[in-house]
Amino acid sequence: MFTIGVDLGKRQSQWAVIDESGKVLVERKLRNRREIVQRFLRALPDKVGQVGCETCINTYWLVEVLEEIGITVTVGHALHLRLIAEARIKTDKIDARVIGELLRVGFFPKVTLPPKEIREVRELLRGRIKLARNVSQAKNRIHGLLTRAGVDYEAKEIRGVGVEAWLAGLDLTEPQRFMADTFLKIWKELEGHVERTEAELVKRVQLVGPWVSVVERLQSVPGIGLFSALLLFLELWDMDRFPSPKKLASYVGMVPGVHQTGQTLRGGALTKQGNVYVRWVLIQCAWAAVRWDTRYRGMFEYYAKRKVRTRAIIPVARQILTDVYHVWKGGITYEELIQKKQRQPA
Repeated sequence: MFTIGVDLGKRQSQWAVIDESGKVLVERKLRNRREIVQRFLRALPDKVGQVGCETCINTYWLVEVLEEIGITVTVGHALHLRLIAEARIKTDKIDARVIGELLRVGFFPKVTLPPKEIREVRELLRGRIKLARNVSQAKNRIHGLLTRAGVDYEAKEIRGVGVEAWLAGLDLTEPQRFMADTFLKIWKELEGHVERTEAELVKRVQLVGPWVSVVERLQSVPGIGLFSALLLFLELWDMDRFPSPKKLASYVGMVPGVHQTGQTLRGGALTKQGNVYVRWVLIQCAWAAVRWDTRYRGMFEYYAKRKVRTRAIIPVARQILTDVYHVWKGGITYEELIQKKQRQPA
């Protein structure tokens, strides 16, 4: 039975076929085409036992291509793979061999993949995030243009209804007017795409009953709205993977780095080695929560006495993550969670 290591690339990938004794039998560079990959695997003289690759942009494509012919792909944590198998000489051939050998001997640092239905809806979620960032870029270009033109204005004047008429009334040169109108059209068009993408995202989630119940409970946590709840659900998707809130915080990267040598122990900044989307939305939720919820505001004010505000918000974000864990895993609302805490003996 063969073990295969794959070093995935954008257009083509390096494949290494290894037998049970560890001997490399075949090394081949293949174009990333469904029919080419499947034909190569079907032509092998023995059954394929396991295939390994690392996380990258087209990992899910490979997983789905191999699942069609009954082969399961084990996906490895890219950072951990580098730490285990770092070498001074690095080529695609060597990487494919190393991935295959680590998988064969059981040292492969595998990650858990979300089910296909979650992966598909995630495309809408992450696409919506990218579109919203493009909206902000278009707005910032208008801000930059007005600053270069020497226009004295308040930021609120470029938000909301009436911005078209306000821009039309400014004293701008013809080139400046042309670019201002262009950026404004891009902004408004992208906003329409954001709204349609979010509507499609909500519709897809509402088709699955268990998903809806989790998203509704997450919205009971202060600071978490509909989009934030959708993001947390689709990015975390299975809370049973995490035995404790600390494990969840570590997965997300909401824990400090640690450097210890001998008797010296130093804590550092956040590791930031987890899911960047979850970290981003937790910080946004934390800023909203401290405005409307006394519990989170008190926590923020406590830490703000010792840290700058941008650092004081991090413990609040981590507390929200902990509350999300208990609400999700316990099948309760935030209000029920607080009542449960209050009943517990001090």
